[in-house]
Amino acid sequence: MGSIALGAAFAAVQLVYQAYSKVKTSKARCARLVERCQFIVDRLECIATTTTKGGDAVIPERIRELERAFAYTAQTIIQVGQQGTVASLLRSETNALQIEGCNETLTDLISLFNVRVWLLSFFLHLLTGR
Repeated sequence: MGSIALGAAFAAVQLVYQAYSKVKTSKARCARLVERCQFIVDRLECIATTTTKGGDAVIPERIRELERAFAYTAQTIIQVGQQGTVASLLRSETNALQIEGCNETLTDLISLFNVRVWLLSFFLHLLTGR
């Protein structure tokens, strides 16, 4: 994975952080979304330093998916987190559905990058010492 792809991932996660910096309500929910986005970028960075260039042909499309997912997450954080307290209470169910939609999108993104598979193999390697 090239440095250009990682740069795009870092830029995309910055959108999420910028959105979170303006949050007034639902801070805990929004913070979990930010943490998940950062987790994905951290794992991509680890993968980039440990993998060969064999799979680089599919990386640009995956990075576009990452950018779309993070933009959607940032938009949701803005919509949910910048509501007033009363509006947040009135839209609690709708907000929960929006947050869940982001979580599903991020879970799909994790699968897309095979982060889960990499983590399992990493932990297996740690446990077995091979």
